[in-house]
Amino acid sequence: MEYTVLICDDEVLERQVLKSIIESSNLPLKVVGEARNGIEALEQSEKLRPDILLIDIKMPGKDGITAGAEIKKLCPKCKAIFITAYDEFEYVKRALQIGAVEYLLKPARPDEILALLAKTVDELNQERQKKLKEEKLLESIKQAAGMLKSSIMVSLIMGHIEDESVLKSRAKLLGIKEFPSSIMIILPDVGADHSEAELERYEVFRFIENKYLNDDNVFLFFMSEEIVMGLTSAYGSAVSVAEEIRKMIEENLDITVTIGVGEDHKDIKGLFNDARLAAQLGRFYIGSNNVITSNMIQDFLGRLGENKLDKENTLLEYVKMGNYKEALVVMEQILQDIFVLSKGSLVDSQVRICEVMVMVWRTARQVGLIEPENSYIYSNYLQKLTRCQTYAALKNCCEDFLEEVFSKINNFDSSDIIKQAMKYIEENYNEDIKLARLAKEIYISPDYFSRLFKKVAGCTYVEYITKIRIENAKILLTNPIISIAEVAKKTGYSDPNYFSKVFKKTVGMSPTQYKKIHNNP
Repeated sequence: MEYTVLICDDEVLERQVLKSIIESSNLPLKVVGEARNGIEALEQSEKLRPDILLIDIKMPGKDGITAGAEIKKLCPKCKAIFITAYDEFEYVKRALQIGAVEYLLKPARPDEILALLAKTVDELNQERQKKLKEEKLLESIKQAAGMLKSSIMVSLIMGHIEDESVLKSRAKLLGIKEFPSSIMIILPDVGADHSEAELERYEVFRFIENKYLNDDNVFLFFMSEEIVMGLTSAYGSAVSVAEEIRKMIEENLDITVTIGVGEDHKDIKGLFNDARLAAQLGRFYIGSNNVITSNMIQDFLGRLGENKLDKENTLLEYVKMGNYKEALVVMEQILQDIFVLSKGSLVDSQVRICEVMVMVWRTARQVGLIEPENSYIYSNYLQKLTRCQTYAALKNCCEDFLEEVFSKINNFDSSDIIKQAMKYIEENYNEDIKLARLAKEIYISPDYFSRLFKKVAGCTYVEYITKIRIENAKILLTNPIISIAEVAKKTGYSDPNYFSKVFKKTVGMSPTQYKKIHNNP
């Protein structure tokens, strides 16, 4: 890569010498212009845009410092080198203030000039490489823009935002000026167990993607089995856009879709939850091939009293504990409340019961008591619920659902899992074993794991790991050459003082006393 040089000096001989030194060197430099003063240097810089400026300070008309400052504004990346006979601090200071890369005194030897130019070329090369890397990065980002936009949206929806400034920085790289003010969940009207469900979802996604491919105001992506579409405020009413999409799909594809719309929340997560609720419940209770808003669903759901909410929380606790008998009692109480609150509306009762079934199912899944292959239970009972025409049928459907969920829970071998956890603790007691991490490893919630552990082991998780660590510490303390600090570290305690407190509380004496007793002949 060749770089251009502009030489500015009021002495012809000086210009010729500098030009001769540059042209006879092996450096990738080309002299593209010469100027006799600062005014000419500024004019030529505007025309030639040089990479390097060699300029004298004392010149008639406009001095080098003034011209250099103006040229730097015109060509910010130009490297200015001042060569002058004046060795005064004030000149050096002013030159550095305008961004000079170097300052040489006349008469400068050719080897000094070449060394300085070589250094400047190296800096230009580094800057060029950095620019190329940035351009490649931006190109890669542009190519992956759809995926990155999706990841930002998923972070907002899931609430996984550690640093808002990082999120804004990513958005800026993608040219995102505004986040969605409304969200749609688009569900093809096919059963979950339909053999071509996944293919039809993809066909709908591609159809919408082709229409809005280059629209910066649209965020479109898959999230699990849902097609998520976000719209900025530029689109105005999301309901009209959703209706347009619904009609286009019905006319162009052999598929219909139900679209849930969320547009009354300030945050993305709230918009998503409203749209999802509208799509999932609306399809059952308003009908498929419709555009359904969160407000339409809220008309069905109504407000549940605090008493009912307390009972629901109690029911979920019994689900977590696997207590079917007590769960059934609470479920019957909740059903009675629902029938009263529904004021004779069978549809309203269906919606409220559906909500309870959803909570029970999610709780059982979250604590790891229901395997993914049993997902058919949930969808089957939701369909049965829509066919119930009497309160008695609704009650039977809900109780049958609860019984089948617990039949899967009761097949859950909790003792075997806890025994595996106990074995893991015994083999890794010297590490920092967190309850949450251990629970995650065996795919159940920390709360449920804690309860199961106490039930099977007869003590809490913390008591058990402390017991294992102290027993091993007692063995290590009988070795006279191992210090107490080393024993603490080998048994999972990073702080020797804390180890000493735990040891004394558990054994009844300090590690020092124990070591002294067991190391005396």
